[in-house]
This record gives sequence, C-alpha cells and structure tokens, in this order.
Amino acid sequence: MGSGKSTLGHEFARRIKCRFVDLDQELERKHQLSIPMIFEQYGEEQFRKWETDLLLHISEEDNLIVATGGGLPCFHNNMEVLNKSGITIYLKLSAEIIFTRLSKRRESRPLISNFDDDELKEFIADTLEKREKFYLLARHIVDAELISVQGLLSLTSLR
Repeated sequence: MGSGKSTLGHEFARRIKCRFVDLDQELERKHQLSIPMIFEQYGEEQFRKWETDLLLHISEEDNLIVATGGGLPCFHNNMEVLNKSGITIYLKLSAEIIFTRLSKRRESRPLISNFDDDELKEFIADTLEKREKFYLLARHIVDAELISVQGLLSLTSLR
C-alpha cells in the first residue's frame, strides 16, 4: 500500500501498449464488494482463496501489467506463481516514506482510516516485517522513491 504500484503500473502499461490489471479492483468487480466488505462478510481465508484463484486465472494471459494487493505474495505460493508467469518487481520503500504517503490519504483507504499516526506507523512497520521475505523473492527489487517508468522499461527488457 502506497508504493506506487497503480500509478507506475498504469503508465508502464500505457507506454508498452498492454492492459493494466489491479487485482484488488478486479476482485471487487468480480464479487461486487469492496475488499473491506469481503473481509467482513467472508473473512480473510476466503478473500485469500479468491485472490489466488484470480491470480491463477490471470497468470494464463499474456501482455499484462499486474498490480497485486500487498498480501497476495505471502499466501498459497503466489510469489512462485508470479515469478513463473512473468517479470516480478518489488517496489521497495522505507516504512517512513510509506507513512508519509499514506498519512496524507488515510480517508481513502478503509483499512487505515481510523489509525492515528502512531498506530499507522506501527501497522506499516509490522506489515513490512511480516511480508518483506516474500517481496524479496521478486526478480527485481527497486527503490520505489527513485524509479521511473523509463527505469522499469530498461529493467524489464533485461528479462
């Protein structure tokens, strides 16, 4: 959350003339519920199953730029699926920079909208600590604060 996946992904897809897919948005569209509502009504286990099913389906397609939810790489061998399906990039940011980005847009993110600054900082640090071992399995790790679409283009041409 807050790493720039959607912003960079949209522009990257536009530049190389392919489709951009945000898996969270696709999941919301498919089930006609927001992510928080899916969690509330069906629980995390069902959400993760639907998320994985969608990933497996979409990984069969070609010429896509895909932004995943932050938790997707951490469940059901999804990181392995991602690495087998294409080029994976971890847009790495420090907890401090993520905090700065998210604190300005809390109201548009239901999962963090009720956090005060200290709670948000703790949430970000805890989440990064739990997930980074999965993120580090990506083929490319880039500084999300410094990377540009042009930089991503040169990275992905290396294969």
